[in-house]
Amino acid sequence: KVNAFMRAALAAGPTIYLGKIFIWDKALGLGKTDPLTPELWQVVMAVVGFYFLYEAAVGAARILKR
Repeated sequence: KVNAFMRAALAAGPTIYLGKIFIWDKALGLGKTDPLTPELWQVVMAVVGFYFLYEAAVGAARILKR
């Protein structure tokens, strides 16, 4: 449970930012978000990438455990 809480807490920032860009700025056309620096985009992509890598690793471990 601590693992899930920490993953959610770390992913909250990039999730909120990307949600605002996709929903508020792009889909609804109601705003314009200042661009992130390349370094901050690397952080966002690392969070998103590690989330999917973690899920893939857990899925593979469950398959191999059988």
